[in-house]
Amino acid sequence: MEAVAAHAGVSKGTLYARYPTKGALLHAVIEERVAAWSAESGRDDHLLPAGLEARLRYHAKTIIRAFANDEIRAFEKLVHGPGVSSELVRDFYETGQGFAIRLLADEIASGTLNDPVAARDPRGIAQMLVAMLYGWFNMGENMGVTTEEDALEFAERSVDVLFAARSVW
Repeated sequence: MEAVAAHAGVSKGTLYARYPTKGALLHAVIEERVAAWSAESGRDDHLLPAGLEARLRYHAKTIIRAFANDEIRAFEKLVHGPGVSSELVRDFYETGQGFAIRLLADEIASGTLNDPVAARDPRGIAQMLVAMLYGWFNMGENMGVTTEEDALEFAERSVDVLFAARSVW
């Protein structure tokens, strides 16, 4: 905290007045970075296609590209580092992936609103899609075989799987 205060040009007391713990400071940093990453990822949202399936494909590709973002990868390695509390790890995922899950759940809920049978669990469907993308990306990265082309193809196939199971949504 002393180094952070010095770098910010404030006293340690001022820093602690705003962020009473290291966890609170890290939470604020995570929230700020997730907001910035989301804004960056959403800069082309004006190109969102019509129709739920096309929109989910667009979002799935955006999400899997975000998983490859160097800064996001560095944050992920940081939260998995030694001495990091499980609370901070959970905070990182709830803030980051939670944003994507909420976005997808809203798309699914609004995209099925006029269907004869609306989606019963938009959040669960969104969680499945994010889990598929995240799991595949991490598996490929651990094996050193992830390419952007493969990632985008997997994003497409993940949406195919979800739509093939649409009757149980």
